[in-house]
Amino acid sequence: MASITGYLKNRPFARTPKVVLAFGLIKKRMSSTPVLRHPHFSMVFEVASNASGYRIRGVLSQEGHPITLFF
Repeated sequence: MASITGYLKNRPFARTPKVVLAFGLIKKRMSSTPVLRHPHFSMVFEVASNASGYRIRGVLSQEGHPITLFF
């Protein structure tokens, strides 16, 4: 989101078709929940994590689809 706020600091907001499309995509991704799938133990698991000073988060996935979320 830093790029959006940085963009708005330098110029007035213009509602172009490209902006409307991007806003719709952001709104859709932020309001939909990921559909979790069952794991296939014969396939490779992928782990993505993010840590801060007070919390660790992670996603276990296969082929780009989340299996479970850790908050």
